[in-house]
Amino acid sequence: MAGGGDRQFVLGDFCSLSSGVKIWCTSDDFARDLVTIVPSGAGPIKQHVISGDVTFANCTAAGSNTVVMPDNRVPEGTVIGALSFVPARFAFEPWTVYAGIPIRKVGVRDRDAVQAQAEALRVRLDAMVDRT
Repeated sequence: MAGGGDRQFVLGDFCSLSSGVKIWCTSDDFARDLVTIVPSGAGPIKQHVISGDVTFANCTAAGSNTVVMPDNRVPEGTVIGALSFVPARFAFEPWTVYAGIPIRKVGVRDRDAVQAQAEALRVRLDAMVDRT
């Protein structure tokens, strides 16, 4: 996760980020701005920085080596397949499977089955805590 101290990355319950996932909360606009590190004393130079919080709601996941750009909210139950690229401000739908470059909808998730498994895990975890 990267992209500036003024931005936030939030990960909900029962989520997974596989190896190599990159989450960007701030990025250069490669088409309209200078792409370089500007020294802090040089003042503002870039005019089109892409920036925004990234949130993964409950029961979400991103597969290996997926790149998620700034200002995205991955809604409950949504998963992103491996090697996908999520552009800034992508319009996700809840309980949907996305994949690819460019990212696209490839299916739907079984909400009832996933929520039942999450609840079963929550009960077991609570029981484990109660035993300690």
